[in-house]
Amino acid sequence: MSLSALLSVAFLTCYAIGAPANIAPNPSAERVDERGRPVGWGHYYNTPALWGATEEEFYTGKRCAFLKVTGFGEDSYACTGLAVGETDGYTAPNGIPVKPNTTYHFSFYIAGYGFKRRITVHPWGFDEEGKNRDRGIEGIQVLPTPEWKRYVGTFTTKANTRRIALMFFVYGMRGRDVEPGATFFVDDVYIGTQKPPPPVPPAGRKRVKMSRKREGGGYKPLKRGTVRIWDTNRKFSMKHYDFRAWNYRDEWTQVPYGVTDYRFRGDCVLEGENFWLSLHSSRYDSVFLYAKTDEKGTPSRHNELYRVFFTPTELRNYGEGSQFCRILVNSPKEAVVYSEAITYERGGFRTTVTTLYRIFGGKPWLEIRPVWQADEQGMHGETRIIVAPEANDDGGDFVDDSLKRPGNYVSKVPLRAKMLLDLAVDVDALWVLIAHPLPEGEKLSTWTGTRYYAGNAPGGWHSGWSLIGEGDCDRVWTAPFAFFCGRPVYIGVLCPGYWHYQRIGRNIREGERVTVNWRVAYQRERRGSPFKPGETWRPLYPGKWRLIACIDGRYHTVPITVTKEGTNSTSLTFESLSAGNLEYVVFYLYDRTDETPKDVWTPMDIYRETIKGGGI
Repeated sequence: MSLSALLSVAFLTCYAIGAPANIAPNPSAERVDERGRPVGWGHYYNTPALWGATEEEFYTGKRCAFLKVTGFGEDSYACTGLAVGETDGYTAPNGIPVKPNTTYHFSFYIAGYGFKRRITVHPWGFDEEGKNRDRGIEGIQVLPTPEWKRYVGTFTTKANTRRIALMFFVYGMRGRDVEPGATFFVDDVYIGTQKPPPPVPPAGRKRVKMSRKREGGGYKPLKRGTVRIWDTNRKFSMKHYDFRAWNYRDEWTQVPYGVTDYRFRGDCVLEGENFWLSLHSSRYDSVFLYAKTDEKGTPSRHNELYRVFFTPTELRNYGEGSQFCRILVNSPKEAVVYSEAITYERGGFRTTVTTLYRIFGGKPWLEIRPVWQADEQGMHGETRIIVAPEANDDGGDFVDDSLKRPGNYVSKVPLRAKMLLDLAVDVDALWVLIAHPLPEGEKLSTWTGTRYYAGNAPGGWHSGWSLIGEGDCDRVWTAPFAFFCGRPVYIGVLCPGYWHYQRIGRNIREGERVTVNWRVAYQRERRGSPFKPGETWRPLYPGKWRLIACIDGRYHTVPITVTKEGTNSTSLTFESLSAGNLEYVVFYLYDRTDETPKDVWTPMDIYRETIKGGGI
């Protein structure tokens, strides 16, 4: 061996011996598992993100780790992270072992794009078992840019810190702080008690390539009086309740008016005047309806539109998601889409619930028509109180309160009901379910013997009824249903300010004039609602309202006409129809008067137009 070779070997040996010990597992993400993720790394599971190892970008070696922001929460914030060390962001039983009260040095190379706000790089501490997460250990903040940059820092563990995961933590608002698809890459990580090794030149490109935006012109607010059909350009097949596609609306493509021979690349979305219908591709839930909460179209909490096939063996097979959509009508004034739910077999019956969805420009309702294996249509309003106006023999309202019924009780609505109202507290909206009355003489053959019904679900989501200061609402009418009976069913979306609930809790006399001072009981703000927690409430619209008074568990209906001047009143006085304990009242807009503005729809407006207008 030559003298120069010997000197090179000696130099490398001395450097290796003197190199600081690196406790970061798999520091350059060269080792990957069967899912393509770097061994020894982790991810903070919160808002949607894609993470793993890639060979397309690297600083040293042949790979690096990456994280891509693929979605945002219902508050439009991203909250996620990539971790050096095994963790899910909540526990770390196999996290990096460290000593307590010890100062560590760290370094890394990072590049990325789509970030307008710095991300935080700091260790999340855990105890010996990987529990008792501590996010209070300080680190550094960095802004990923397309050019690879090296950063160094230090941190000091606490007295109870036994394991860590070095977290690259992302938190920020969509658009303002973090762009959809924002991505960063991390390579050559060092963690140790000695200072990090000196920097090295790149083995790959000095700058990472920015991904091209997906095809699609993106969403713009709807012109009043029109409807649209959208292609989201990506499939949302995961379980979700929020309008997941909304987080990627800059990628959407509007199907051009007049085009019906269209093949969807992603999911189909129908946009109405004041609502969205997401015909998503997830096999875990039925399609979703969302109310719009502002002029930008921001969606509310979901309303899952259950579709049911009642088999000859009396099984109720649900139709989940949408495996195929075909456009039948596509104009600014009307859109009709044929949708097949995802096929599956249960109880010996291969089930593909198939329906037509129809929306009109300027109309606040969705029309649903059965095509194949479709017997029932439900809406997942998850309410404590359901109301069928004028459904009782005396013309009073049929009312049922889930807390006054046992779990699994089936509420069978009288046959004379025109509609069923669903009162969800966490959305300032009134969901209106309407089915065509049967022709005179036609016999009703449904398993309940009624046209509408609702089941009382123990432990069902309370949609805000547990947040009105009355304790836990431990059972709800999880989904009021209407039977198709071969005819269309309609779901109206009316918001905001169409109804109000008020707890009273005092004894009254028959004939007594009772005054109710309106207050908002719901303890959280509702997007799009003008009413704030703890403040006063008032009826927003003049019209024919109906007051339901629950006295000793019995319901009494009092018609109330609210004038234009009356919309400024934060109280109401009515004459009691009975004596006893006035538990609560429900007040809702039912029909119009001459003073009701033309652009304000009432439940009876929807009933008249849909039942009179017919189906598709």
